Order: sequence, then C-alpha cells, then structure tokens
Amino acid sequence: MLRKRVRAAGVAVLLAVAMVVPTAAATPANETTVDVIVVLNAAPGASVAAQNRAAAAAVAADYGLAAKWTYGTALVGFAASVPEARLAALEADPRVAYVDTDDVYTVIGAHTGGAEPQTSNGQTVPWGISRTGADTNPNEGTGIQVYVIDTGIDSDHPDLAANIGNGFAATPCRGRGCNERWDDDHGHGTHVSGTIGAIDNTIGVLGMASEVTLHAVKVCTRAGRCSGSDIIAGIDWVAQDVAANGYGGQAVVNMSLGGGGS
Repeated sequence: MLRKRVRAAGVAVLLAVAMVVPTAAATPANETTVDVIVVLNAAPGASVAAQNRAAAAAVAADYGLAAKWTYGTALVGFAASVPEARLAALEADPRVAYVDTDDVYTVIGAHTGGAEPQTSNGQTVPWGISRTGADTNPNEGTGIQVYVIDTGIDSDHPDLAANIGNGFAATPCRGRGCNERWDDDHGHGTHVSGTIGAIDNTIGVLGMASEVTLHAVKVCTRAGRCSGSDIIAGIDWVAQDVAANGYGGQAVVNMSLGGGGS
C-alpha cells in the first residue's frame, strides 16, 4: 500500500481490482488526483537508462498518465499526478515495486541574497574553514567533482564562476540574473557552494576546497521549496553525468535540504 497519507486520502475505500493493466483514459477535470513517485521492479544504471525510462513511460501510458519525470539511472520509475481511482491498480501492478507520495522539502537555513558579502580589502576566511584547517591544507580538491543539489549556483559570481562545471535544472531559474536555467534565484545554493568551493583569491570568502569543480543541480524554486520528484530527477541526472564523464570515485553530492522521511 501507498506508504504515507495517500491511503488517508481515499485509497482504503477503493474496491479491489483485478491485476490487469487498465485501458488508458483521460482524467476528468473534476477527478481528485495525487502527486506520486512510482518505482518499478527493475535494475537502474547508466548503461540501461534509456531502456529504463522507456519502460517507465510505458507503464505511465498504460494508466493514461502524463509523466512529469521518468527515471532510469539512480532508480527506475516515474513521477505523475494519478487519479485516486487508479491508485490501487497501479500499486497492484507486478511491474511496480511501490508508490510513494511526492512530498515537498525545503532548503536548510534558508538564505536569500546570494553568497557571503565580499570585501574590497582582502579575502575572508570563515570560522568554519579555519576551524577545520582547510585554509592551510595543501589538498584543495583538484579533480574532485561536487554536485550541489539545491537552488542553483550564481553562474557569474566572482568567487565561484571559475569553479563551475556542468548544470541541470529540474525547476528553472526565474527573474533577473538568470544566465543559465540552473542559475540561483534564491541564494541558498550559492551560499552552500561558497562554503564548499569558493576560490582562493583576494575577494569574498575562501571555501573548504577551493579547487573543486562545482556542478549546479537546481531542484528547488526561488521560494526554497523542492519536490521529491524534482530532487530524484536531479539525483538521476547526477548519476548519469558521473557515469558519462567517468568521474567514478571522484564525485561528491551535497544536499542541504530538510523535510520528513519517506
């Protein structure tokens, strides 16, 4: 059964259905739907990602669902809004491992307005950096790939721009200063990225590892809200990007997000 509150939303009162795939049908405008993440009984992986996504899309189509995302690398499945009347059949489908609600999470220590203030008379070493000895450690993270799953990264920030690599946006940047879809329209992701990898120069702050490559994975809105389905889309992209570029053990993921368990 659905893991959380979908059951309370009405699944428990649905009649039992035979374990057959229903004919696809349009969702009536007045029918109640639930946003869910559907995980299939299939092995994920970069080498079979395309086939996995096709399989996920096929299951969604069998139930007349428009998939918001299909996943194939980190896990196999899809995200969609599902009419309550079809949930029981979907959960009983032998291709489906489980169905979970698509919950919303938030950034931790919500911060707006960009990275730390930059000084004109020298570089600031934050207390946490000096406390760990990172400012005197000769290992500055060269060759390490850090994927920041957050609100994005300010693409032209003078403390970060030189260290930015690839980017992905599950929810695109909106408003002024959006040079890239994965640009930061909130500030939290830029703040976190500065702590991780602000470059060693004469302005702003020094990061924990000033020569890492930072990859922006924007899964949160300008309000700092992040849906579970968008977070999984970001993780799925990270897994694919790491495999495609052969980063292997040289990759790290940071998620400074908060919310309930699943």
